[in-house]
Amino acid sequence: MPPRPDTITLRPNPVTGPLLVSCLGLDRVHPGYLRYLTTASTLKRQANFVALMVLEDIGPDYLASRFRAVGLVDDASASDCSAQIAHVLITARAQDICGCDVLFGTASSTALRVLHRIGNEPLSANGYRALIDLIFNPEHRERGRIFSQECPVSETTIKAALRLPILPVRPEVLTRLKSVEQIDELSAAFDLIFPLLPDAIQSDAWQSLEALSPSTSLKSWLRRLVEKIPR
Repeated sequence: MPPRPDTITLRPNPVTGPLLVSCLGLDRVHPGYLRYLTTASTLKRQANFVALMVLEDIGPDYLASRFRAVGLVDDASASDCSAQIAHVLITARAQDICGCDVLFGTASSTALRVLHRIGNEPLSANGYRALIDLIFNPEHRERGRIFSQECPVSETTIKAALRLPILPVRPEVLTRLKSVEQIDELSAAFDLIFPLLPDAIQSDAWQSLEALSPSTSLKSWLRRLVEKIPR
């Protein structure tokens, strides 16, 4: 028998990090916003976090005007722009929030699938900026497709998908990156090693990467490739 609704205890997820300042600002003009965010679903939390990052970048007046342009703010809403934004972030669907042109626009469906996989914790503001760039910017569309595959979505993998050379933007690579600092190290190693490999060995290299056991590091894989450079 399922539990009665009145016996279910919601476990709040606290909001931490730099975005907490923006959350508190909205809670001052719309009391209850922060309480709502601590019990919202994973997807709705992430939609809020992206919107809070955009709020910090463009300010409440402009964000409220863009929400109004897509019908999320009506004439009956509070006159204060920050209060309007808080009301939208509580009442609107995650898809409608992300569909605003200063968030993900027409790429909102893709964004929703990716945001849900981040989890409850917020990324940094730069992490969300990079994610918007990957998903919304046509220049990076091929890179952004990595997240339609079985690839974890994190601060590190998002920045790696944007900064690595295009060829190593693969699940087998991104899943082995443990920190943002490794991205530039891998990029430099790739640019140094791969031009020295014959074409046939380069093709074999990607096959060997796909066959690696989960416990094998990228450093071990690159070391094997160095051994195949013609002397």
